[in-house]
Amino acid sequence: MLGIARQKLHPRVELKEGHAEALPFEDEAFDSVVSANVFTLFSVGGCSPGNVSSTQARGRAVITDWCDDYLACRVCDRFLRAVGRAHSRIYGSETCHVLLADAGFGNVDVQRYKISWLWGS
Repeated sequence: MLGIARQKLHPRVELKEGHAEALPFEDEAFDSVVSANVFTLFSVGGCSPGNVSSTQARGRAVITDWCDDYLACRVCDRFLRAVGRAHSRIYGSETCHVLLADAGFGNVDVQRYKISWLWGS
């Protein structure tokens, strides 16, 4: 993936590779960190949302992912667990709050939102 990204990006853009639970950056290197649709992949290979989240705690973290508070997401979760090796599971808003608080995040604010009549995050 990095090879393809390097072909498409300006040469001055620096890309780094690392494990989610040990990102190759100093603490507080960023004002904000955004994580989009990766919680469903954690718990694969010993990686969990709690230990990954704590490595991202460098200022403000914005995390978005599917939410098992919605029926369509729960159905999709069960299907992907049956057929997809990379998919671990989706989490509900209460579980996300606990995972983030346990990982050391202060002032955790979990919000649910509807993307469409069927789908939510």
